[in-house]
Amino acid sequence: MPRLYLDVPQFNAITQKTLQELRERLPDHLWLDNGDVDGTYRAWVSYEPPFDETTARTGVGEILGSLKQDGVDLAGIAVAE
Repeated sequence: MPRLYLDVPQFNAITQKTLQELRERLPDHLWLDNGDVDGTYRAWVSYEPPFDETTARTGVGEILGSLKQDGVDLAGIAVAE
């Protein structure tokens, strides 16, 4: 399953809360997960067809934008380039 990685500057209580908020707002076809990737702890959103990377990237970006508008501290979390 393809992954869209997130930039998470530091995994702490604030970022865990933000990731939980993101997880709750993701539509059913996107899944948030995290874990060790090649020796580095990472967070990512997985997606399945008919969605592609561009669609997933746009959707996650919009949700992060709505979290920010709702006053959620994003703590530097963003979609990785």
